[in-house]
Amino acid sequence: MRTTPTITQSLPASANAEETKHQTPGLADAIDRLLRKPEVAQRLEISCRTLDEWMRAGRVPYLKIGKTCRFRWADVLAHLHHHNKVN
Repeated sequence: MRTTPTITQSLPASANAEETKHQTPGLADAIDRLLRKPEVAQRLEISCRTLDEWMRAGRVPYLKIGKTCRFRWADVLAHLHHHNKVN
């Protein structure tokens, strides 16, 4: 029987129920949704092959879940902004 991995996240200690109940339903899910390679490549306007090379070189953070790779868009953007400064 095959099981799928689950990823759980806890809210920071500073977050309270009042803050979270006023958020738009589904908005947090859309922000935290894990993306596949083609989605990330399309958003970055690069090929999947280039994304593979960037992953090998450590230029893009990713999660390895079983045999698949997934990306958090916020992590990808933060990593690229931090490591690719333009003078």
